Amino acid sequence: GGCEPTTCCEAHNLTPIFGKSTPRPRHAPPYTQPIMKFTSTFLTLAGISAATADSYQCPGSAAWVYAWAEVDVTTTASCADAQAEVQARVAGTQDGSWTDPHNGGTYNVLSDSSYLELSRTTANGQYTDKMDLTFTDSGTGCTISGCSESQVTSIADFSTNYCNMRMLYCGTADGCTAVNGDLGSTETNKKTSAGASSTASDCFPSSTAVEDHTFVESVFGGVVHAAHDEAEVARRALRGSN
Repeated sequence: GGCEPTTCCEAHNLTPIFGKSTPRPRHAPPYTQPIMKFTSTFLTLAGISAATADSYQCPGSAAWVYAWAEVDVTTTASCADAQAEVQARVAGTQDGSWTDPHNGGTYNVLSDSSYLELSRTTANGQYTDKMDLTFTDSGTGCTISGCSESQVTSIADFSTNYCNMRMLYCGTADGCTAVNGDLGSTETNKKTSAGASSTASDCFPSSTAVEDHTFVESVFGGVVHAAHDEAEVARRALRGSN
């Protein structure tokens, strides 16, 4: 089998060749070099590049190529209040007491330990992203570090991964409705994969923008899967498998 993110990549302490995941060294064993040469050419043609490791807690993705976004946010609210507000909005998408401004997605809590891991599924049920939020006390306020990653093949995300997180901490001044109260949030840093974006106005898209998003990802998805198939053929030939 190939080097999937949850199998031999982890055995070799690797991340997937593309995309972004929890920080770890990004070195490849010798047999992946021809594949990396092929995929490097593909990435150049596609206008994207492999991500570099950093210190963010991220959920990871099984997709071969995927979009991601990271944010750092400070709040005047305490971490306890900030996390309570985030979880209240998550619960609100399930019982109808709060609506996600970004096309009415549904959030779920996947894990709540040293960080909060969430998923968000689009209103049509077609796409699910995952995100990790870490809350760190900062005086009387809080610093939130977030990382959202698409779980399916994607390049251009029209700010979806960014909006996945922004909708959970934005305030009334941003056009958002709080459940318990505004957090007094200020974004201090944001970063995305090549092809992805982090534009706040995209978090309140028109129906046309949603349709364009789906169409563009379908087109890119076909190109990426075709490249993946060719890379797999090259890998198997190199290793003498069929």
